[in-house]
Amino acid sequence: MGIFKIKDTTFYKTIQEPLRTHTVLDNLFSEKKGIMPATITMVPGKSGIGKTTLCIDILKTVKINNPDKKVLFMSVEMNEVHLFRYSKRLNFSDIPIFIFDVNKSIIEQLQDIFFESFDLILIDSFQQLVNLISVYDKISSRQAETTIIKLMDTCRLGNNRYKTNTSFLCTMHMTKSGNFAGSAYIKYMVDAMLELKKDENDEFLKYMAFTKNRDGKTNIRLYYTITQNSIEYNLSRYQTDLDTFHSIKQNEKYKEENNSDFDKIFNV
Repeated sequence: MGIFKIKDTTFYKTIQEPLRTHTVLDNLFSEKKGIMPATITMVPGKSGIGKTTLCIDILKTVKINNPDKKVLFMSVEMNEVHLFRYSKRLNFSDIPIFIFDVNKSIIEQLQDIFFESFDLILIDSFQQLVNLISVYDKISSRQAETTIIKLMDTCRLGNNRYKTNTSFLCTMHMTKSGNFAGSAYIKYMVDAMLELKKDENDEFLKYMAFTKNRDGKTNIRLYYTITQNSIEYNLSRYQTDLDTFHSIKQNEKYKEENNSDFDKIFNV
């Protein structure tokens, strides 16, 4: 795309209508309270932090609260047996699941499923999809990564069967040093990074926070606990952190106004 004007672009009005879970998560995802259409959200975290569990719960909750929307769980790390046992705990038996056929081109299958116009697709995990494409389509990991992002970008712009602005959730692994296992290209192209981490002072406490978010606030922690068959959010602590965030922003605004007045008085 070259030079263009926003007034000349055309999108369906639904591009401004978020997918809501009707939980506290909506406040994290966007100022409009929910997952915005046409967005790519990476969910990085170390092994065992609950990435898949959290994202499946989001997918399931979105479907429950938006029965007219199409969602898909693209499982790259689990087979049918794993998924059957997992679903007994999380109860997502009604969620459509897609598993790749390694006897066919992975890229062609990805194109075909994206063309079906889902509203929200969960890819678990992004790295494993990169590896799958690299091995079976015989291209480099970097080429595979770029191919996936470009296909996702095409799909979220509505270039699919029913012109749906698809949103994506993608789990990602993190290294032992705490960095996500992906290139800088991913950070640049995606809309949001929702990192899952352990508390610095108590490794038994887990929290999530956006470190990048084009549609909402960043660096506000939401602590969570994975129970036997669901996820519980610490709402009181979240509200405390949110109040602290607003207080800091207010103080920064006050300092800027005072500095501006000082500059005017002394012609700085």
